[in-house]
Parts: sequence; structure tokens; C-alpha cells
Amino acid sequence: MTEKISFACSQSLLALLLASLARYPKRRALWVNNQFYTYADLFASARRIAAYWQTIESDRVAILAQRSVLTYCGIIAALLAGKTFSPLNPDAPPALIAKLLMTIDTDSVLVDSVQQRGLNEILSKITRPLSVLSGAPPAALACLARSQHAWLFPYHEPRELIFKNDRIDNSGAWLLFTSGSTGQPKGVCVSQQNALHYINNIIARALPHSQDRFSQLAPLTFDFAMHDIFVAWSVGACVYVMTEGHLLQCRHFFARHPLTFWASVPSTIRFLQQTQQLRPNFFPSLRHSIFCGEVLTRSLLRAWQRAAPRSQIDNLYGPTEATIACTGFRCDSRYVSDDVVSIGFPFSQQRIRVIDHRGKSVLPGQVGELCLAGPQVVKGYWRQPTLTAERFVQFADDPERLCWYRSQDLVRWSKRFGLIWLGRLDDQFKVRGCCVLRSEVEQALMRVAHTSAVAVLAWPPRTTLPTQKMIAFVAHSPYGAAEILARARKKLLGYCVPDQLMLVEQLPRNHHGKIDYQKLYLLQKIGRAMGAEVTIQQASDFCEKL
Repeated sequence: MTEKISFACSQSLLALLLASLARYPKRRALWVNNQFYTYADLFASARRIAAYWQTIESDRVAILAQRSVLTYCGIIAALLAGKTFSPLNPDAPPALIAKLLMTIDTDSVLVDSVQQRGLNEILSKITRPLSVLSGAPPAALACLARSQHAWLFPYHEPRELIFKNDRIDNSGAWLLFTSGSTGQPKGVCVSQQNALHYINNIIARALPHSQDRFSQLAPLTFDFAMHDIFVAWSVGACVYVMTEGHLLQCRHFFARHPLTFWASVPSTIRFLQQTQQLRPNFFPSLRHSIFCGEVLTRSLLRAWQRAAPRSQIDNLYGPTEATIACTGFRCDSRYVSDDVVSIGFPFSQQRIRVIDHRGKSVLPGQVGELCLAGPQVVKGYWRQPTLTAERFVQFADDPERLCWYRSQDLVRWSKRFGLIWLGRLDDQFKVRGCCVLRSEVEQALMRVAHTSAVAVLAWPPRTTLPTQKMIAFVAHSPYGAAEILARARKKLLGYCVPDQLMLVEQLPRNHHGKIDYQKLYLLQKIGRAMGAEVTIQQASDFCEKL
């Protein structure tokens, strides 16, 4: 028999989850590490963690863990305790993790047994006392020797734990850190209302129900993971935590677990193509697919349409500052446009504006910077007032005096297809005095090289020296470097043709699955210093040692 929990306010993430618990206590809510957990299972464990978190002073808690059942219980526990949760990348350098823990300004961090090995180094860099919660005894007793920190075992607490429903009005939902183009982490605190508006928009768009089975591929530090979790749990559906190993055996996985909802970055399609797993009708059970986080090309879209013929496909767009995604394009079989799929039209109650360098709105069809406003846009960056003032602005000609987020994404508006994404403001550079947009060169190379794995660099990288040349990296092309450049010269203006083209086995990716341009710059630097070509793997190994 499920314990009833009184709930006074219906406008919160917790209200949605409690409703699913009340309606479907014995229904499967999570599949992780080859094991199912019901809604009752997750809440029973989460309550123990929440009971402790309600005793700490800070309004924020950190979660440093792999995608384990403890992590998902921690997310629920934070909501039960009225706390804002902040997932941290467990593979990040210890110094960065320690810095982020101090930035979050929290009293407590939840870890799983896998992360205990690196805790000594992390804790040694933190002066503020922390309570470390874990579902298992500490692997390294040295952690206990640090007098300013305490170790707690919520799963083994002997006293009875009682949930107190008195902090559900906390406005914060989650606090994520995004490096953006600068490499410096920026904190983005998404409110309950931001999140609820997104969830309501997706539910109205995709119509999920309690019988659905959702994929969960994104790392928890990528806000796309919040889509998987909260959209599914809001309707009583089940979340399936997939690993790269599952992707390598996708047909076997779908035979056992016929997913109905899919969400990933477009590069996952390319990965499945490379591993010879994307064949016609490969995913017959899928009825809705969402792609977000990077450019979706027409070739990748066509491949997915053949593999999942019964699935509706949405190409979504949205920076972390606008809560996961705020525009979308429904890709049907009649879709005909450029090689890059449109990011579509704004969600309900979301506002868009395309401006020039003076801040004035441009005409339809003209290129400009995309600005966003509406209930999904956050109020600013976490404790960075200067940066907030730069990126969150008001326009004099806006009668509603809305707060607009300047995305630094270049777009143009099409009446038929909505927003067409063209690149980033910070992707513009001059080569021999001529302005070049990286995304345009990359898209042209994708067409002539018959691949979607292309990255272009300006050299030297962002120094006081003028850009001298462009370097292109191409993977999975059937053509040689000379042939690709010859084809590019027929499609691009002379100054847009890369000066050097390197064929590589694969492009380096960051933890969000996006191209890691910083690693490519490092690869080029090492190669120039050594006087020889350096492989992607060598550059990756070097990065790991830094």
C-alpha cells in the first residue's frame, strides 16, 4: 500500500511526480543497470535522502554520480526536500569539481560508490564543510579523516525518517553549468516555472502517456537529460538509461525493450550508421523522436526516417538559458529545404526576435542574431551580474519590456520553415580580410565530401594575430583530401576554401556529444610543435594528462 503524501501546491515538478506515484505506484519508472524500479521503489529511497537534506541550511544540493539508481533517487529527493539540485560531471578534473561545489555554495553532495575513489582529492580542495551522502560505505577511510567533512549513509539510517512537506515552494529546479564558447563554466539556474512550461509544451506537442518507454542517453550535466526524466515521469512512463554498449547492440536492445520515445543529439544517428546498425525499419516501435543540441542534416534525417518509419520526428533548438528547447520543427515526409534542417517555430508563449548588430529587428529572410523571451527563459547567470547584463537585455521598441536573451546564434526567418540556423556569432572570423562563417564552410564540405563529420578551424586560434588560414578535419568520407578540396573549389568562393584538410578516423566529442573544437586546436598545436601529424587519439590522451 502506497503512503499518501499531502500536497498543497500543484504548480511544481514535485506535484507532477507525486501524481504519477499516486496513480502508478507499482508501474515501472526506471530501468538502469539491467534492473527495473517502480515509482514506489524510487520514492521510498528518495525519502531517506530528502529527510536529511531538509536539515541542511543551503537551498542547493550537488549530485556527483554516474547514471545510477542512486542518482535518480537523488533528483527526486531534492524535489521532496525543496532543494535545487546540481548534477556535476564525475569525469571532470577534481579541481574543477571542487570549484563548482564552492560556486554552488552547498552543504551536501550525493555520490555513488564509483565516485568515491576520487573524493579525497576533491575534498582536499574544499574548505567549506560538506556532508557526503552515499548509498554504500566509503571505499577510502581517508575521507573520514578530514574533520571538516562528514560522511552519511542515508540507506542505512537506523532512525525512522519522516518527510515534512514544508519546502515545496522553492523556485529553483536545477542548476547546470555550461561552458559555452568561452570554456569558462556559467551557472544557469532553471526555475520550477521554466521547467513546467517546457514540459507542458512537449506534452502538448508529443502526447506521451503512461505506457510509453523513453530513452535516456544524455549525461545528466546536459539539460537534454532533464527532458527524458521529467517528461516521462510527469505522465507515469518509464525511463530507460542507455549506455554506449546498448547503442552498439541496438537491435538486441529494442527487441527486449521496444522504446516508443527517442531523444538524442543528431550525431547519435551518425554513430549508428558507422556501426552498421541503421537499416530500414530498424526501430519499428518508435512513435516519437526528438533531436536537439547540434545541427541535424537532411541526410541524417532521411536515414532516421527510414529506420523509424512510424515515428514523428521533431528537430528542437534551445540554449540552456531557455530551458532545454524553445523552438521546434516537425519533420514530415514532404520536408524539402536546405541541407540543414530548420529549427522551426517558437513554442507556446515563447517569443523570438532576430536583430542586427545595432539591436534592430531585421526583415524576414535577412540574417541576424536570435533573441529569446518568454516563460522558459531564465533570469540570468548564477552569481555573474556582469555577464547577465550583457546577455539578458531589454529593447527600447518592445512595448512589453520583456527580458530578452541574446543567444549569439545566427539565423534567418523563413515563412514556410521558420528559423534556419546558420551558425554562431563567435564562429565568424576573417581570412585574408574576408569574413567567413564557419558553419557555411562546414556545410559545404559535408555536401562535397558526402559526410556529416566535418569541423573547420581558423588558425592561429583567437590570438592578437590575424587569421592566416583555415584548417578542415573530415571523417568518414569516401574521397581523399585532394578530391574533397577540388570539389570544394567548385562550390565555395576562393577565400572560403580551407588551406589544409586532414582526414581523421573520427572527430573528438565533448561530454554532450558535440564537436570538441578546443581539442582540435590542441591537436593542431601539438602537430606543429612536433613537426608531424598527430592523431585524434594522441590529442585526446594528451588532454587527459593536462
